[in-house]
Amino acid sequence: MQNPQLPIVWSSDVDRRKCHQNYPRYCTYFHKCTFDFGCFQIGVPKSGPRVLQEPIDVTVMSNGNLVVSDHADQGVKIFTSKGQYLRTVRCKGLSNIAGVATNEHREIFVAGTDRQCITRQDEEGKLIKVIPDIPLDKKPQETPVTSSMLGFTGPPDKDGYVNVRGGSRSMFEHPYSVATNPLTGDIVVGDDYKQLVTAVSPEGKVLWKFCPHGSGARAFFPSSICVDPQGYVFVADLYNEKVYMLDSSGKYLKTLLARGEGLKGGPGAIAVDGRGMIAVADEEKSVKLFQYAENGFALSKRFSVCPDVS
Repeated sequence: MQNPQLPIVWSSDVDRRKCHQNYPRYCTYFHKCTFDFGCFQIGVPKSGPRVLQEPIDVTVMSNGNLVVSDHADQGVKIFTSKGQYLRTVRCKGLSNIAGVATNEHREIFVAGTDRQCITRQDEEGKLIKVIPDIPLDKKPQETPVTSSMLGFTGPPDKDGYVNVRGGSRSMFEHPYSVATNPLTGDIVVGDDYKQLVTAVSPEGKVLWKFCPHGSGARAFFPSSICVDPQGYVFVADLYNEKVYMLDSSGKYLKTLLARGEGLKGGPGAIAVDGRGMIAVADEEKSVKLFQYAENGFALSKRFSVCPDVS
């Protein structure tokens, strides 16, 4: 979830996975180049298409419009930067959507967990491509998850992390989070079943894979991914309560945040502003801002807020 210009949008709904409850599940930046915390709500009417029944993810188009994936309604809802409802975009064949992302061309990328794919659509909803290239009008074939699907080709590096290039037997098992790289145009996908982050080209070619492979690590859940204008990739690991920083080729650079080192709980969602600041929504029901791109990525906490949004 990212946009280089941007206050913050968050959700404090109960997480549908029931593993962590009542913390902001997503956040993004939008509208103005400022960190003032102006607040408004979208999707609050009691009925009608503009209602957000179960918002899972949010991103912002290059024109400032908000794009929200609504799991219960199985549609992607588009609002203006002031919260005015515009339209709902759907993709026939998807029945269990999760993450959503956009690019500079205002194309919409939706994670279809049930079909094990990412759909690429224009802002009006016309389907451009399915990644991988599978027919959405047929029932999906269940593929058993095996260790070989993770594609590990060698031991972890000195810090215990694995960067894997090339393909595997199955591109995705349960794509949950998605982001686009404004520098390269790549699509970065977090898959919690495969416990893997995979980057693919807009045409669907696998470019690289990443998985934290440290000893004793709990299951890797890439709950949120964002990419800054320089191509640095940030991955929130909800279960291990960390935020990782990678370069645009998927190489692990450092762990930016962890429990006891800036965090007091699992990061549900993250976003960057394009000016060296990262926002983290965590189990404290707050959105915290940290500076990462100064003095060789020295991290310094700025401030935190506890939005009173229901």
